[in-house]
Amino acid sequence: MEASEILAKTKLKVTTYLDEDSLPIVVGVADPRETRIGISIQRNFPLTLIERSYGIPFGRFRSNAVKLLSDQNELHGFKWSIETHEAVFEADAATDVRLQTGKQRHVPVRLSTGIGNVLQNLRCIAYVDGAPYMVVGERPDHPPPYACLVEYDLRHVQKWKGRQKLGLELLLFNELGGCQRVDKTAYVASPVNASGNAVLGYEQKIRWAVSGYPLVLNGSKVELELTTRNVSDFRHIWRLPKLQKSLVNHLADVSEIKEDGKHIEFYFGFDEIREKRNFVMATQDEPLTLPLELAMTQEWVETMCNVCLIPEGKLTELRLFNAKRHALVFEPAEVAADFEGTGYRRVGTRGEVTDRGCFYIDEERRELTVRLLPAIYPHHIVGIAGDGKVVSISICGQSGRSGITIEDAKDLCLDVGLVDALIFDNGNDVFARYEGRYSIAHKGNGRQTRLTAALHFADLLDPGPEGQCSVASGEVEVRRKSPVVAAASGAGSTPVLDPGPQDPSGTTGKRRSTRAKAAG
Repeated sequence: MEASEILAKTKLKVTTYLDEDSLPIVVGVADPRETRIGISIQRNFPLTLIERSYGIPFGRFRSNAVKLLSDQNELHGFKWSIETHEAVFEADAATDVRLQTGKQRHVPVRLSTGIGNVLQNLRCIAYVDGAPYMVVGERPDHPPPYACLVEYDLRHVQKWKGRQKLGLELLLFNELGGCQRVDKTAYVASPVNASGNAVLGYEQKIRWAVSGYPLVLNGSKVELELTTRNVSDFRHIWRLPKLQKSLVNHLADVSEIKEDGKHIEFYFGFDEIREKRNFVMATQDEPLTLPLELAMTQEWVETMCNVCLIPEGKLTELRLFNAKRHALVFEPAEVAADFEGTGYRRVGTRGEVTDRGCFYIDEERRELTVRLLPAIYPHHIVGIAGDGKVVSISICGQSGRSGITIEDAKDLCLDVGLVDALIFDNGNDVFARYEGRYSIAHKGNGRQTRLTAALHFADLLDPGPEGQCSVASGEVEVRRKSPVVAAASGAGSTPVLDPGPQDPSGTTGKRRSTRAKAAG
């Protein structure tokens, strides 16, 4: 299918829960036997020198850190620009072509897209020439396997014709550079047995790999559980209401952050959904019951106070703080207002929580029962078509406000003929740069040109073109379909970065506009 046809089908799948929005979409289609496709990694990204104080309990802290960051924009300042990524890729690709063919050829990048989750989030690994690149605390040898776009190692094959150069595999890694392949078909049927029978020594079969969220395997949509097990940030799956009235407004009263434009943001249920029973109920699209409180370990209290600039003594003086339970206990009416302001509908009994977006609060038990809404989010989708071509679809929207749902993304992959597909990037990191000149991103995106990793499609020139990447781009105007919106905002009881000023939850006045910038 041509890039223009894929673009037309993608436009039919995107939506928003804003009144209206304009979404740039970029589609690239290339035959890897004719077009050079590869990744670039910021291998010197100073992970060992930076402690990310975002309150995210994923082990990304270093005791020997020389710099503490709580500002997401400051962290972006350490990343390569997309121009640097392209220059590095072009130089490496030209050298590689020379080694393989003996010919001196220029390799100009035609299309670049971001892989901004790499070196930023858990469950995101890049693997180049036997070396894994991942965040501190990642368990690369621990199931589930990583769904990866890979380039097979065919350097010793003289003729490419009839052989697939790129594909999608399920892989496990170890920190010493080893790689194991898990059979895709066997894994869908029996994940435990398939992982236990992984093929060893697979590092000899591939040149590079980069992981994402699986959408389609062997021409069939994967279950939501498999997709979600590869997601570290549940903003991309479900619409989790901001705890604006029930928590943030109270924290703003004691925060020392006074700068206009900075906010404290928390979301409901992120950590609780990770618990096994809740995770199963959520991925099976069933109602789940969560407590109206936020338990606080001492480590969590210190981290949150650092990020939000709140003296620890003032935090425990809040009327929400329950010393006996060592938790912040939310007021039911304020939680209900936060849910209703995010498109959810309150019902009178637990038994009425039957439709998506319905919730019930048991004030006596201090529990909330809800059937979650799916997330609408910007996503960067990459897949392999039946003819072996690689398809890249960058949907540039606003985080948690406009884009595409995971389910619609899976349907789109099948509609355009992808046999295997995954999601590389989300939110503000979704963008594209075309022919080294045109950067295409959402108008609300101010940080799209600095990344830790990127995917490139390049032509082979001098002498003569060997093939070209077909690119189509355009904007689509989307409008909110109904008052109850199937969209998503965020990530649980953790301060996270909101990417733009158009915040539907709406703090009022400068006093309420304090925010601790934090990781996405």
